[in-house]
Amino acid sequence: MQYFKSLTMLYIFLVAIFIAQINSVFAQTENHSKATKSIIKYLNKKSQGKADIIVKKEIRIPESDFYYVLLDFSLGDKSKELSFITNGKYITNALIDLKTGKNLAKYYESISKTIDVKVSKNKVYFGEPKNAKVEIIVFSDFECPYCKKMSNELGSFFNKHKDDIVIYYKHFPLSFHKNAKLLAKIYEAGKHFGYDWNMYQYSYKNKSYEEITGIFEKKLKEDEIGKFYKILNSPSITQKIKKNMKQGKDIGVRGTPYLLINSHPINGYQPELIKNLIKKELEK
Repeated sequence: MQYFKSLTMLYIFLVAIFIAQINSVFAQTENHSKATKSIIKYLNKKSQGKADIIVKKEIRIPESDFYYVLLDFSLGDKSKELSFITNGKYITNALIDLKTGKNLAKYYESISKTIDVKVSKNKVYFGEPKNAKVEIIVFSDFECPYCKKMSNELGSFFNKHKDDIVIYYKHFPLSFHKNAKLLAKIYEAGKHFGYDWNMYQYSYKNKSYEEITGIFEKKLKEDEIGKFYKILNSPSITQKIKKNMKQGKDIGVRGTPYLLINSHPINGYQPELIKNLIKKELEK
């Protein structure tokens, strides 16, 4: 008798868990749009009902029936974020506003995510940290053509807002840029003497070690040259570059430039998105 009573209690317990799970799924979707519910239904069908899906963000795109939807998708021991632009019937990754030319998919993806990276407040690349409304962290490579383009094309925009923004530079020399690590070391060695060299103003293509170091050697005082070469290959500079690269890899940086604007990520050089996001943050 006691055996059957235990079985009955176990059955009731399992049924209660099942109902709780059903209610949980329903609670997660009932307050969301039909578009979001359609995405969840589609993913559940694809995973044969085995996935755990949580809505992190749902943003209605103005003057349209489209939504930006950010989900946590877990299947077994694997978990990842998925994002969609959808109206419940179609999914797209490039919804362009024809009036402004803004890629709304990229814009909403950036403002919906935040990533924190530690910076040293006394290691400023540009701007004024004391009163800055916008903190920008840039993972960059001095030999990257898109990083150079960003520096040249957005320089005047950054200068216009120099009292309201602060930029922190993180070294992320890419393996296929043969001079990138050397350039990062040169920049850091120059800072040791108080120089803030604009590394993007030169072309390093097909240049040798001697030719590249020679460019910056000319900028040094005579009594600084010997010390410069000692510092250039010092463990402290090497470790700083490695630490920056690890920070980047830990948050998923794969290419340059990669920006965090008040913790909102932008992957690659997207000038209009960068300016729009900075303006939005300044308006807060």
